[in-house]
Amino acid sequence: MSVPPPPAPGQQPVGQPGPYGPPPVGAPAPFGAGPAGQPPKKRRLFLKIGLPILIVVVLGAIGVGVVIFQALKDSPFTAQAGDCMNITEFKQIDASNMPKQIGCDDPTANVKVAVRLDSSTAQCPGQGYEELTLLKPSAKLCMIINVKTGDCVANFGTGDKGYKKVACTDPTAEVEFVKVESAVNENVCEGTEGDKYVTYPTPPTSLCWKAASK
Repeated sequence: MSVPPPPAPGQQPVGQPGPYGPPPVGAPAPFGAGPAGQPPKKRRLFLKIGLPILIVVVLGAIGVGVVIFQALKDSPFTAQAGDCMNITEFKQIDASNMPKQIGCDDPTANVKVAVRLDSSTAQCPGQGYEELTLLKPSAKLCMIINVKTGDCVANFGTGDKGYKKVACTDPTAEVEFVKVESAVNENVCEGTEGDKYVTYPTPPTSLCWKAASK
C-alpha cells in the first residue's frame, strides 16, 4: 500500500491499486497452489490517504479531533510489528475499506504486521509477505496471515477479498491450518495431514495447511 501526498483541501482522498506487473523469476505462487513449501503469492496494498490531511482536520476542528485521533491511532500509519489488522480487500482503498488495527484475538483480525520498515522502497525480509506501503510518511508494512492451529480460512487462494476465518464445516472454507509454529521449520508438516507450508524469517514462523474438509 503506498501513500503519496494528500489531495487538495476539500477533496475526498481516494486509494488506487499499485501496479501489477509480471512476477519476477522465482516469484511465489498463490496460497494452496504448487508443491509443498512454495510460498504464497504476495498481494500489495497502496494507501493514498496522507497523514498531513488528518493533522489539518485535527487542528481545524477540536470537536472532530478526538474522532480523527482515534481513527489515526487505529490506522495502518501507527501499526508496528506484532499489531494485527483487518483488511477486507486487497484492491482500491478508500474510507469504506481502510485497514483497521484490532486485537490479534479478534476473529476478524486476518493479518499481522511482521516487520515495519521505515522506507516505502525497502524490501521485506523474504518472500510471501503481504505488503502495505505508506507513501507519507514513508513506510512499508510486511504482513503475514494471522492464524493459529485449527483455523480454517476462506478467500485464501486468489482474488481481492481479504482472508476470512470461518468454521471448518463452512462451505466457503478453503484451507485448514494444521500446524502453526514460532520457528523456521521446513519440516513443519511432518506428522500432520498438511501437504503445503510456508516459512517466514521475521518473526520466525512456519505455517502448514491442507485443503479444508467440508
